[in-house]
Amino acid sequence: MLEVSRLTLGYRRHPICDDVSMGVGPGEIVALVAPNGAGKTTMLRAIGCQPSDVRMGGACVADGIGQQDDERLYRRRVLFVPDDGNILQPRLTVREQIKTARALWGARDVNLDDVVERSGVGAFLDQQSWRLSRGMQQQASLAIACATGARYLLLDEPTNGLDIDNTGLIEELPLWLAESGVGILISSHILSELDRLCGRVVFLHDRTLVGADLDGGFDGCRRMYRQLFKGGGVNDRRSDEDRHHAP
Repeated sequence: MLEVSRLTLGYRRHPICDDVSMGVGPGEIVALVAPNGAGKTTMLRAIGCQPSDVRMGGACVADGIGQQDDERLYRRRVLFVPDDGNILQPRLTVREQIKTARALWGARDVNLDDVVERSGVGAFLDQQSWRLSRGMQQQASLAIACATGARYLLLDEPTNGLDIDNTGLIEELPLWLAESGVGILISSHILSELDRLCGRVVFLHDRTLVGADLDGGFDGCRRMYRQLFKGGGVNDRRSDEDRHHAP
């Protein structure tokens, strides 16, 4: 279980959250939703133990291992995956980085052929990261995350920069990971995507977290968002199929 207890985050003049708690279980996919600028990425980075100048209080514990108790072991279990390709090494190929990630995390049970297929990176496995488009870098980042075998993934806008075909492919990736017991906290502005993927949603609203269950029905996340935020701040792209079925 990934447990966040009494978390307080903020910059000097910009508080983000105050004394909030939440959890993500193994095999569970939980959505994190808020308008632009509310602090979703900062929260994910803090939970993922990434360096920043944000003030932080509270505790984050993964399978009984706390950030402050043993940062190295904690980070082996909890991995933050940004949407900007920053986990990539520009001069290494995608293949080299996937293999290196599995070796560094000691994830011997991870099948790299499955990772390559599920992330769709097969066509550019032997290209260096700096040569990749933004969408390809996003796919490579997710492939590397899968190769680590981390038990909890924090995905920040995982479909940013992807074309329509690859968006559909990457939307299936969290489901595949969850089936193997990986817990996922995912931030996205595509609320229809979250409806399909997630069993629960937590909204970052007025410096606190408001949680709700999703029943797998269409448009549930959007309706709750509008109730909390009056419809502002989300660029909710919808597929042609979504638009066709929308009321």
